Parts: sequence; structure tokens; C-alpha cells
Amino acid sequence: MADRATRSLSWSDALVKADLVFGLRGWGLVLYGVLPANLALLGMLEIKLSNLANLLPFIVPVVFLPLATTFLLIRSRHKDWYLTTRLLNIRSLIVTGIIVLLATLISGVSGIIHGRYALSWAMLGSRQHLTTIAESFLLAVGSLVLTSTLFLTILTRDGNFPGIPTADFVTLLKDIRGELRLLQRSPIWSGFSGLDARTDQNVTSLEQHLVKLTTLSAHTLPKLALAPVHSGVNSFRRAAKEIAGAGNDASKEIRWKRYFALAANSGSKLEEGKPAPARTPDDAFMIQLLKTMPLGD
Repeated sequence: MADRATRSLSWSDALVKADLVFGLRGWGLVLYGVLPANLALLGMLEIKLSNLANLLPFIVPVVFLPLATTFLLIRSRHKDWYLTTRLLNIRSLIVTGIIVLLATLISGVSGIIHGRYALSWAMLGSRQHLTTIAESFLLAVGSLVLTSTLFLTILTRDGNFPGIPTADFVTLLKDIRGELRLLQRSPIWSGFSGLDARTDQNVTSLEQHLVKLTTLSAHTLPKLALAPVHSGVNSFRRAAKEIAGAGNDASKEIRWKRYFALAANSGSKLEEGKPAPARTPDDAFMIQLLKTMPLGD
């Protein structure tokens, strides 16, 4: 039984990590990004490079703008879809790269289908082969410039599209992020006064938002990633209650140091998305996670 629980925890941990790196919860974004490249398969997009060496100085700045714009738009979407900013730039670069790579492959395949390119191992590494890759890449970038209204809508607005987080989920995650920011500014991190009324309401609101998110059964990955937040909030509530129940200030200070001193003096960023064990042995560690989560601006 213990081995099964350990395997389940390891699988969940790996799944959450993969989501954090490759943006699995928004897999549909890749599909919508590659969709315009299919215009090449229909023969609606075509480009020919007669002299690649002479055009290269002009190609680089021309392709930079659409690639940079696509990256920034994808980064903005992923910032809304994930609780923290951990690996945000890396994840956005990877997703952008996957979209461009797949679009380039589709463009190359369309060239073979329409007879513009010849598929031969003998041409591998030749000038003609490099020109073919360059043309396919430019077609892929061109598909981003001439991208569909659907892809632009997904990149700029919240909506309910297959394969990406829903508008309700984005709103709920934004509320959770806001409550966590307020909690990180609570006076409880700087003293042993216990749980003040404002922080108590903050924690209650955070708990309610987390419960609402668990009702979104379609979002398994976000629920796994938010498991440490659940554990941290529970630890926070137990610690504050224990401090408040102390008989005198000396006892309160001892209990505060036990739970909150580690987080108050920590400048490290703990890893987002690592599922907590069923029984967390160290409430202080889970409380520190709440305090040090990188939530962005």
C-alpha cells in the first residue's frame, strides 16, 4: 500500500512538473497556433528564396517581430493560467518553439505534396536542403503573421475553448493569487500577535476559492499543482490557532517562531507545483511555501 502511494505521488509530481515546463494544461494553444500553417497544405501560402545568402540580413529582422510578439502573447496567457511565475519564460519559449517547429514541418510537408521539394537523403545538408528549411521556416512565421482570428482571440481574451483553461478558471485563479498576495503581506509574518481579523478573513476567502476550484473537475493538473497551497493554508490555520491559544506572550512568541520564523527570514523561492504528502510532517515548511511563492506583479 505504501509503495502504491509513493508511486502515485511520484507520478503526480512528474505530471505537475511536466505541466510547469511544457504548458500541458493549455495544450490546445499549440493546436490553434499551428492551425494557420495548414493554409500551405491548401496551396494558399507559398514563398521561394532565390538567393538565401543575400536575403539573410533582411530575413532575421523580419522574422523576429512576429516571433517576439507570439512569445509575449503566449507568456501573457500562461501568466494567467498558472498561479506563480515559476518557469514562466522557459515554458513560454518552449511552447512558442513547438508551435514554430510544427508549423515549419507542416510547411515542408506541403512543399513535398505540391512538388516544390524533393524528399531525398542525398540532399541532406546541401544548399538546396538548407534553402528548403529556410523557406518552410518563413512560411511558418508567415502563418503567425497571417494567423487566424481564433488564435488571436485565445491569445488576447479569456474564453471557453477546448484544450485551454476556461474563463471561470482564469478568474478563480486570479482571485486565489490575489488572496495569496494579501496573505504574504499579513502582519503575522512580523510578530507573534496571532491571527488578526483581516488576515482571518483573507484565509477564509482563500479557502473558499480553493474549494471552488476543486469543483472544476476537468482541471486535474491545476488541482494537483495547488495541493501544496491547500496544505499550506491548513498549516497556517492550525499554527495561528495554536498561537492564539497560548496563555501568555512568551508562549505565543515560542509558538510563532516554531511556525513563522522560518518563512519570515527566508529569501528563497520554493518550488511550485510539488504535491504535498498526505500527512505533512512539517507545518513550518508548508507555511514557508505560502510566504515565498513567486506570484509576480
